[in-house]
Amino acid sequence: MVVGLIFVILVVALVFGAIGSAIGSGKGRGTAGFWLGFFLGAIGLIIVAVMQPTPQAEAERLVQVQAALGGQHVRNMPQSIVGPGTAQSVDRSLSRWVPPLNSKQWADALEAAHSQPAPRSQQLRRAILQDSGRSDTYGWLFGSDSKERAALIVIYSNRIKMTECYETNQGCHYAYGDEGRVTVRVRREADSNVSEIAIQGEGFHDLAPPEAVSSFVKVALQTPWIAVTEDSDASTPVPVAAPPPVPVAAPPPVPLAAPPPVPLAAPPPVPLAAPPLSVADELAKLAKLKADGVLTDGEFAAQKAKLLS
Repeated sequence: MVVGLIFVILVVALVFGAIGSAIGSGKGRGTAGFWLGFFLGAIGLIIVAVMQPTPQAEAERLVQVQAALGGQHVRNMPQSIVGPGTAQSVDRSLSRWVPPLNSKQWADALEAAHSQPAPRSQQLRRAILQDSGRSDTYGWLFGSDSKERAALIVIYSNRIKMTECYETNQGCHYAYGDEGRVTVRVRREADSNVSEIAIQGEGFHDLAPPEAVSSFVKVALQTPWIAVTEDSDASTPVPVAAPPPVPVAAPPPVPLAAPPPVPLAAPPPVPLAAPPLSVADELAKLAKLKADGVLTDGEFAAQKAKLLS
């Protein structure tokens, strides 16, 4: 009986898993839907039903809808136009130079929109869903207009569409190639990144993502009815390499003047020894000292005896 109960539970889980996979497949989440249904049953099916589709699945669904409608949403465009004042037609078959955007590229656009901050993300996503089902789109990018509103810019086969996003709705306007050549001015920073794009004089900044911006500029350069001009951002200082230091020659050595000779002091005169006195002179000297009272009679007699000895 236990085995039979386990078998019934397993069958029911597989049934819920299959239903969850079927629901999730249309959203690009078939595997997640199967496991949610398998383990959670009816609750898992509810979770799968409210899950958002992946950007890839959403773009592919739009392409399939347009194909089922027989391309009614796609405007049939003439193969050439004559610009005012020109004597020859301009070929607008852009697919001769670049292929149109496919579902994978629009899925990338939706993914990039998801990474934008709210509410900009939701606004750009709505704008993308209006254009991702077309077969005559060749380039796209995000930007901000002069009023800091989010904008989606798309290159069609004969015009450029600029969609500005408002809080609850959006508005769009076009620059048509069949009215003459559309002017696109590309401003680059010092590091060659595109900082601003002006279409017929209307500027857009905060361009993103970088890969889409680069692809947009390449498509514009290859489009015969778009006149692209590029300039650099003068406000960005360009670093200037400092000149190498100039070696300074050492000054020649200054010869030192010889010090003046120091005069040597003359040595003091050495007194000459007086010649020795004779015995008579000594006796006379002693007699004078005795007469002057310097020597007594006894001292005189002693000194006299000493000289005569």
